[in-house]
Amino acid sequence: MSRPRFLILIDALFSSRLSRYNERLMGDLGADEAVYFVDAVHPEYQTKPSHGWVKAGSNPAIKTTAGRGRVNIHGALSLETFDTPFV
Repeated sequence: MSRPRFLILIDALFSSRLSRYNERLMGDLGADEAVYFVDAVHPEYQTKPSHGWVKAGSNPAIKTTAGRGRVNIHGALSLETFDTPFV
């Protein structure tokens, strides 16, 4: 199945707008200001089986850890200084 054409046009339009916005933003920064790109991930900490090859009628046990189910990792990156603070 091929990708619809309108998505390609939206991607190109978004990319050009983002590029212009980024250039304007970076040009207007003060000496004590910086732009950071921020993202977060929330990986699962416990095993959660959804399916597998087991003998019919059996109920196999899977060892898991007790406690918290997720780990939250937040990070940021400055492309000018490569500063990478984490929360």
